[in-house]
Amino acid sequence: RRFSGDPLAVLTTDLGLTVRAVDHLADRRDAGGACDGLSFLEDGVILYAPTPASRRENFTLAHELGHWLAEKAPGVYDWLADQDDPGRLLETVCDRIAQHLLLPDSAAQAVVGTGPVRAGHLPRLYDATQASRPVCAIALATQLVGMGAVVILDCATGEVTHASVNPDPERGWPTVFPWRGQTLG
Repeated sequence: RRFSGDPLAVLTTDLGLTVRAVDHLADRRDAGGACDGLSFLEDGVILYAPTPASRRENFTLAHELGHWLAEKAPGVYDWLADQDDPGRLLETVCDRIAQHLLLPDSAAQAVVGTGPVRAGHLPRLYDATQASRPVCAIALATQLVGMGAVVILDCATGEVTHASVNPDPERGWPTVFPWRGQTLG
């Protein structure tokens, strides 16, 4: 609860991390535009693109905290190394950590109710909370009954701006799934 109310205080005061907004990250992002933050974990430093007029900043800070937590947790990197796509899986784990820090599962459950997840649930969850659209998509993906994804598209370009995949408990991850920056035709 404290993190969602004041992420900077938790990161700096409680965890002793150095956190800095870096304006030029907002102008030019690496990784196909997907880089809103960078972590230098051994140095305890998080840099992020400031987005004060949106809800995205808290998501970026929570995601970078996810990287820090994954680094601190014993065995996480060993487990990741044994997976098919460890880089994407690490990003997914950090996204899920961010979602849990910023939006309780109960909020998504309340919006979805007893039926299947539908496209209209994302704007409804966004309007009902202070979470960013990616956080809402991540929360809704956890409500999927089986394998699937919640994807946010830029309708003008057909580009994926966010995708959250829910793997099947038995079959695992889908062979192909949308990833941020891909254009769907």
